[in-house]
Amino acid sequence: MLKHIAITGLDNEHFDRWLVLWNQTVDAVVPNDAAAQVFREAASRIADSLLTGIKVQRDGLRAVSKKPAAPYASSPIFDQDNLPDALRSHHSTKDGTWGLLRMLEGEVELVFVDPPSSRTVTVDNPAPIPPQALHFVKPDGPMKMQVEFYHNHPLGGDQADN
Repeated sequence: MLKHIAITGLDNEHFDRWLVLWNQTVDAVVPNDAAAQVFREAASRIADSLLTGIKVQRDGLRAVSKKPAAPYASSPIFDQDNLPDALRSHHSTKDGTWGLLRMLEGEVELVFVDPPSSRTVTVDNPAPIPPQALHFVKPDGPMKMQVEFYHNHPLGGDQADN
């Protein structure tokens, strides 16, 4: 961790990018979905641990007192060609499960059925999906996306109203 602490400006954004690259590599080289999920979850814990340690070393314990939620699972990475029909059709998460739709490339339209609304989801603008909210995804050209699953609102704090 000392090498990481020495890198000025190393923050969540860098670890998020590392996780995207890691997950893409795992999806490309690990043929078994269950094994790939183990690797993705381990990498997420490693990134979280390193980032927490760096923040505590730089800013003390107050730096981690409002830590965002960590996903308990995530979907495979989908593109415009392999996005399952189930995600293109009306569906919802189970009771108590929040989703966070993250774009790795491109954009999609996330459409909520009741009450009717939609939003464009981009790399810089992930979209929380409340438990049991009926919704579907409409790709708009080339894209790569992944859904993370949480027990609580994935953005927490100031962004919880998004």
